Amino acid sequence: MAGGSGTRLWPLSRRNMPKQFLELFEHETSPGPDEYKSLYYLTLLRATSIRADDGRVMVITGENHRSLVQHQSSEAIQIIGEPVGRNTAPCIGLAALWFAAKSPDAVMAALPADHLIEDTEGFGQDLRLAADVAEQTGVLVTFGVKPSTPHTGFGYIEAGAVVPGSDGQVRTVTGFTEKPGQERAQEYLAAGDYFWNAGIFVWRAADILALINQHLPALGEALETVRPHLGSDREAEAVRRFYLDLPLEAATSIDYGVLEPAAAQGRVVMVEASFDWEDVGGWPALIDWLAPSRHWNQDDEGNCFPAMPNPVVHDASGNIIYADRKLVALLGVNDLMVIDANVGGEEVLLVCPKARAEEVRKLVKLVQDKANLEKYL
Repeated sequence: MAGGSGTRLWPLSRRNMPKQFLELFEHETSPGPDEYKSLYYLTLLRATSIRADDGRVMVITGENHRSLVQHQSSEAIQIIGEPVGRNTAPCIGLAALWFAAKSPDAVMAALPADHLIEDTEGFGQDLRLAADVAEQTGVLVTFGVKPSTPHTGFGYIEAGAVVPGSDGQVRTVTGFTEKPGQERAQEYLAAGDYFWNAGIFVWRAADILALINQHLPALGEALETVRPHLGSDREAEAVRRFYLDLPLEAATSIDYGVLEPAAAQGRVVMVEASFDWEDVGGWPALIDWLAPSRHWNQDDEGNCFPAMPNPVVHDASGNIIYADRKLVALLGVNDLMVIDANVGGEEVLLVCPKARAEEVRKLVKLVQDKANLEKYL
């Protein structure tokens, strides 16, 4: 799933170059010391490394990002371009329809393209475990990450009883909570039975389609308009009409639309992730990964910035400083984000407290509402 605009990483992430395609990350496959890879590319590597020998990889992205996917892909893949974004349930339903048409017993994994995972071996082992559970039992499998902080920017999974024979790694899911407040998140952390929702899912394609028909019948009906045209020269037009004509109630998240009611029926289990995981939602999460590298610095006062150009800082601490074309000087300020990004010749300066990084998307909404600022999106 490589859609989305990455608004929390604005102004570096823009409409024509959203965060999943920004080449910011070093990787062992890089051909040279100064070559970087994108989150999308690294996700694609994980997908291709764990698929079965006869497995297929599909990428669903915005139609205007199709060329980015093709340019950053290491092999031939199936690409579906969305003419408009309609959330994750239509995206996943369409992929399930396609996989089920290729193989009625297909097991599929849905992977967001904006996650950082370094332990690819552990990820592969956990994904295979999830695939075995889904194939043998017909349940929906999600992944939970043991929380290390009371993070309010993630959804939470409430885990129930351990599934017998899983060595404690698979548990039933009793509920979901979407981005709780600080007090509730602190309670979840202390309780020990709540996990961050990683947004990674594994199930049989036929099972998720059946549950879509049950819980999101409008989406199920819309998917049936595409089915007769799969593999034909009318497929692209059928997909386009599917998105443009989709009823409002069908344009929802797979979590809210299917997993929550399915969990109430006892149809959802969770694999506790043994691998490292980071949802690169906003600037603090991004800097947590970049600052330890040789291309990013962190001074004794906790200020983080790219190796060049170095900012001038005095009596200031805990700041995130990004400016690719100018010198930044800070005096007597703490825990700020100072982001100056020039994308396509359109320069934007963002200044805000780090503690309010999750709210950057509100600024993007304000920019969207002003017609004369369209070029900065």
